[in-house]
Amino acid sequence: MSQQDIQGFYADHPKLASLTAELNHQQPNAYCLNGLVGSAKSLLITELFKQTELPFLLIMEDKEQAAYYLNDLERLIGEKNVLFYPGSYRRPYQLEETDNALSQTLPIRRNR
Repeated sequence: MSQQDIQGFYADHPKLASLTAELNHQQPNAYCLNGLVGSAKSLLITELFKQTELPFLLIMEDKEQAAYYLNDLERLIGEKNVLFYPGSYRRPYQLEETDNALSQTLPIRRNR
């Protein structure tokens, strides 16, 4: 099965048609996509992006998951249509919180 065959399956799915109609005729709202595994969420978002003229904001649990979807969407939609806003290490007003990746390599000293 080719990529075009898989994308065609999502493009022709009746639930996609109803979701597209809802997005086109109502005020934009927040949606939670559940039950989709692997790249299924990316394929669904790709078809919604193609069939509507709306911008999409995807919020992922962590940077690794966001990078996974970024890779999928850049390949399916095109790099110029996808932006990535990673969280920065420095978080103002949360001095006690550290980035686990950096805390394993750098000693942390706190002055009391």
